[in-house]
Amino acid sequence: MINQKYLKIIFAALAILLLLVIVYVFQSMQDKEVKERPALRELAHKEGFYIGAAVNADYLDKDGLYRKTLDREVNMVTAENEMKFDVIHPEKYRYDFSKADKIVDFALKNRQKVRGHTLVWFHRIPEWLKKGRFSRDEMKLILKNHIQTVVGRYRGQVYAWDVVNEALNEDGSLRDSIWLRTIGPEYIPLAFKWAHEADPNALLFYNDYGIEGMNPKSNALYERLKQYKMNHVPIDGVGYQMHSWINRAIDFHDLKKSIDRLGGLGLQVQVTELDIGTAEPVQSSQSAKAKKQADYYAGALRTCLSSKACTAFVMWGITDKYTFRNKVEKPLIFDGTYKPKKSYWALFSTLENKKIEK
Repeated sequence: MINQKYLKIIFAALAILLLLVIVYVFQSMQDKEVKERPALRELAHKEGFYIGAAVNADYLDKDGLYRKTLDREVNMVTAENEMKFDVIHPEKYRYDFSKADKIVDFALKNRQKVRGHTLVWFHRIPEWLKKGRFSRDEMKLILKNHIQTVVGRYRGQVYAWDVVNEALNEDGSLRDSIWLRTIGPEYIPLAFKWAHEADPNALLFYNDYGIEGMNPKSNALYERLKQYKMNHVPIDGVGYQMHSWINRAIDFHDLKKSIDRLGGLGLQVQVTELDIGTAEPVQSSQSAKAKKQADYYAGALRTCLSSKACTAFVMWGITDKYTFRNKVEKPLIFDGTYKPKKSYWALFSTLENKKIEK
């Protein structure tokens, strides 16, 4: 007679075996589905358009599915944190390109364009710079050297740079920052000039949030950019961050007007950091939230595709597994197991069926 202890071991082993079989079958079904449909990047490429995602070097190292999904689905990547000032220039006379290099190498290997993010920001300032007592001329030299060292290293490899990030307040005035206090308002056009000198072929963008509508901030930005263009500042485009939530309606009519207005200055517009959180104060089903999120993603992409000025649509990540937001937000187009969500299929359908009038 079989000992009860051994029976338990046998049943446990059988349960584990059954679970492995289920996982294998499920993964095989997912792999078959992936192989049978075109990727987002293929649909976008047919229209001369870029669809992308922010990428984290640490996740590239440790997660094969992360790499595989990015490789398959997007034709543009943005460095999430790896090119920010405090990461890439941690000490006055030392740069650390190790993580940025991983992203650039990954992208070039997979035939993806790279967006460099970001050269000048009020945030992510290293301690050596915050605590230093530098004159105006010294600060100009520090910023110039930083921009030209970073842009110069990736000359011909980085397709576009977010040169200046979030320089405006909500009312359109210049945000208080270490750069404004020490150099003055001219730090913005100077930054574009220095970046252009380091790589004349890279596209140079101003990037910000809250400028995708028609409001005081976007109006002030438009007037500032118009002046820059008149003064021959080498700026090529504007990035719309567009971090959002399903309970904060996106006005697609205003979005279209805003894009076209900048296009009238000869500027490109790229959606650069889109994600749409699903947490909301009212109780509704997960299915209803997912549907609303999908509608927002599709509406934003459709609006972008409807304008000649809008050339790229980049999300701030690819999977809910690694969102920088609270995970309950579930803001991205793949869930934590890399299963495509309704939002993914909304983008897929928009790209597949849309006749882009460029």
